Formats: sequence, C-alpha cells, structure tokens
Amino acid sequence: MKEQGFTMIELMMVIAIIGILMAFALPRYQEYSNRARFAEVITGVASHKAAVQFCVMTVDDIADCDGGMNGIPKNITEPIGNIGSITVVDGVITATASASLGQEEIPELKLTPDLSNDAFLMWSKEGSSCLEATPALC
Repeated sequence: MKEQGFTMIELMMVIAIIGILMAFALPRYQEYSNRARFAEVITGVASHKAAVQFCVMTVDDIADCDGGMNGIPKNITEPIGNIGSITVVDGVITATASASLGQEEIPELKLTPDLSNDAFLMWSKEGSSCLEATPALC
C-alpha cells in the first residue's frame, strides 16, 4: 500500500513562501495601522477647525481664538484614545498622537489658518512633524 502525504521538501517550500510573503506584508500592515490610528487624530481636530472658522467670522482679532474661548472647545491635554493632545492658540490648532506610531518622535499635526482669502478660510499644514517623517500619515 502506497503512503500519501507531503515530503519534507514540500513542507519547507511552503514555509519559505509564507515567510517571504510575511516579510512584505507585515511592514505594510504596520504602516496601514499607524495611518488608521493617526486618522483618529485628524478626525478629532474637525470640531476645533469648525469652531476656529466660526470664531474668525465673529471676532475682530484671531488672537481671541484660543481653546476654551469664543465657542472653541477647551484644549485636550490628557490622552484620549489615539489623541495625545489638541490645543488652539491664536487660531493655530496643534494636535499630537498618543504614541509614536512607528516614528522617532510623536507625530504632530499643526493647522494654521490662512486669512488671505476673504471667501473662506484655508488651512496650512506647514510645520507639522507628520509631514516630514511620513507624508501619507497626515
């Protein structure tokens, strides 16, 4: 009677193929999960952005658009989920993640209002550390 089954070589080849696939898949998965975590930071900034836009329309000086004033939510200083902090000073919103997300430093998103266009408020991301390390992150 003939025995059936896989030879040791066949099993080793399957393990080698799985190892090669994992070598490519794991870093991509890590990058994807880090971007998903930072998306929570970007989403958390949305209410502050809307409040700053309203503040700019209603007050005379953007220096009065700080966290906890003129309808802007108070600054978040304690970590909440993946959001490390969100602060608003003179209309400039600075948000950080609660972890480094695979980077050397904790990524930071800095949104500066551009008041040069009278029709609507534009936002600049200049000075954000998340742009320097991983542009896809923010």
